[in-house]
Amino acid sequence: MGKAKIKGRQVAVYSVDFTVMSGAIGDQGVWKIAELIEMAGKERKPIIGIFDGAGSRVGFKDGYAGYQGLGQLIRNYCLYSGVIPQIALLLGPCTGPFAQVPIQSDFLIINENTGFLWHGGDIESDNAGSAEFHMEESGQCDLIVESDQEAIEKARELFDFIPQNCWEKPISVQTGDDPERTEDSLLDVMPDNSKFTYDMHEVISELVDHGEYLEIKDEYAKCLITCFARFNGQPVGIVANNPSQPGSMLGINACDKYYRFLQILDSYNIPLINLVDTPPTVPGEAEEKKGLQRHIGKIVDVYATTTVPKISVILREVYGDTGGLIMGGLKSMGGDLTYAWPIAQF
Repeated sequence: MGKAKIKGRQVAVYSVDFTVMSGAIGDQGVWKIAELIEMAGKERKPIIGIFDGAGSRVGFKDGYAGYQGLGQLIRNYCLYSGVIPQIALLLGPCTGPFAQVPIQSDFLIINENTGFLWHGGDIESDNAGSAEFHMEESGQCDLIVESDQEAIEKARELFDFIPQNCWEKPISVQTGDDPERTEDSLLDVMPDNSKFTYDMHEVISELVDHGEYLEIKDEYAKCLITCFARFNGQPVGIVANNPSQPGSMLGINACDKYYRFLQILDSYNIPLINLVDTPPTVPGEAEEKKGLQRHIGKIVDVYATTTVPKISVILREVYGDTGGLIMGGLKSMGGDLTYAWPIAQF
């Protein structure tokens, strides 16, 4: 553990070492990390955790060693959540109570070949605990990578879009992409007739600087896209409906995906851009059984109270009962600007 710099910016870093007792964390280890998190919070600098270990250390006579320290570690993560950026790289196993630590981070990057995250209990499927499992099923993974080196590069890429802490603004850069340019190719991407689908990724790539964006949770609730990009060099967060994928904007998973992403944008002063084409799909009984209204309530609350700039572009359709309420269809919900393309229907 220690302090370092990424592209000239100060960060705090710690790593679990698998070569020592399979990386099992004990009493002194958890207290060291807990104090590093507190130090990073007071110094207002991001923290990166690298996980590759057997989880919590268990003694044969005394049971788990370090439960008090682990409690302090998790509490410090929670206290500084939304205050300093927290990034977790899961490059190997992480199990038991210690698995709560990477989950508390703002972003979780998992190596698809070696990462394994599991609290405990029976495993009934072949891919349980894997990167794929936590991306597609649990929604706890933000980025899947193929190697440890790629995980490190993705963490560095994330830093390009987020500030040092909640008191600062994201760093703007000169991209050389003319903000006044027009894109006639959009006319070929999106059909006027709502009976036909299209991939919203193509729209995003035409709009943002140089077509470059970093998508978060790309295989989870695929009817909704969440990504970081730039307009005229300014970092933004984009939330977009994707008509090419089945599902309702107000499904449980889509609500949670939007909710979590918007929390991060609000914490770190990153403007929100909504690209809106809500499908006329209303969730049914299966979603209601899982507490749909509770999940909708979370995103409604966060959207209404978020203080970052909120700009929406209605591309084709916006239905209030299937997501328009929280995608910018209603300015009374707190949106700053709502634009509409000529074919838009409210």
